[in-house]
Amino acid sequence: MDLINISSEIIEINSFDGYILKGKLTLPANNKKISKLVLYVNGSGPKTYHIGFFPEHYAARGIAFFSFNTRGVYENDDPSVKPKINDEEYKTYLPSNSVEDIYHIIKTLKCIERLKDCIILLNGWSEGAMIAPLFAKKYPEMVNALLLCGYPNDNMDDVLKWQLNVGGWSGHKELFSAIERKDEEWIKINSPNTLEWFFDHYKLSGNRTILPILNLPIYIFHGTSDTQCDVNGVYKIMDTFLNLGKTNLKIYVFEKHDHCLNTDEGTSEGI
Repeated sequence: MDLINISSEIIEINSFDGYILKGKLTLPANNKKISKLVLYVNGSGPKTYHIGFFPEHYAARGIAFFSFNTRGVYENDDPSVKPKINDEEYKTYLPSNSVEDIYHIIKTLKCIERLKDCIILLNGWSEGAMIAPLFAKKYPEMVNALLLCGYPNDNMDDVLKWQLNVGGWSGHKELFSAIERKDEEWIKINSPNTLEWFFDHYKLSGNRTILPILNLPIYIFHGTSDTQCDVNGVYKIMDTFLNLGKTNLKIYVFEKHDHCLNTDEGTSEGI
């Protein structure tokens, strides 16, 4: 991989509600127009644009890559140190807002001369693999393909229940109770997500109903040892597409790979 011929810059983007999104654009270091842009959609919790080797991996192959901070999250100079969180801003980190944030990110990046004619690939991981299809449903003309990793086939409520009953996440019993009684303080202490985030997700349909109505190319990458999202959901959505006679979905299931697809760096995404 030729890292010498890669450049990156930090970009600030004004979203629909005036919130300033901060992200990192990584490009091949030349003046040629770029045919593809991968836009990375974070998993849940406080994330920054620091996601390891993915940007360089793509840029070294002539593909632009953009990652961005979760709302209310601010990176430290040392990526190994936990990011800083502005609690009030973090409350605006909601799936419905994430869809609109992606819209404004794409509109802004398309104003860059080298990117104006490129196709857009949304790489959603975990929760991001929920957000990316929602975006494709609402703005089909703005995205050309979906790359979905750590794929959740159901909505957030069902995913969390599966984690409790099958994945062995015993702490979810207390979480469900806190959500039901709207215990914002307990959730703040014990969960990386907010009460508002849970309620916004609960209003949404799962991928099992959204993906079949999409017509763009969809690629799913999933590990059989994933304890956060059920690999059987991958097989179920493939059966749905086969029964519908649709050919725009391809799946890649990796034996003994976890939710992060066994990457040593790059992402520790989780629902």
